[in-house]
Amino acid sequence: MSQNRGLRLIVMATTSRQPKVEGTELTRIVVAILLGLGCFAAVVAGGSFVGQSLSALLQNMEVTPPEAINPLR
Repeated sequence: MSQNRGLRLIVMATTSRQPKVEGTELTRIVVAILLGLGCFAAVVAGGSFVGQSLSALLQNMEVTPPEAINPLR
C-alpha cells in the first residue's frame, strides 16, 4: 500500500510540471513581443531625430580658431 502512495506522489509531481500552452500564456508572449518592437521603434526614431538635430547644430556652428579661445597659444 505504501508503494502505491509513493507512486501516486511521483505521478502527481511529474504531471504538474508539464508545460501547459494556454491562451493566456500565448497572449503574454504576443504582448511582450509587441511591446519590445514598440520600444525598438521608439529608440530608432529617437536616434534618428537626435542625429539630425546634432547634424544641423554642427552645420550652423561657427568654427573658432584656438587662438581666439586661448590667446596664450
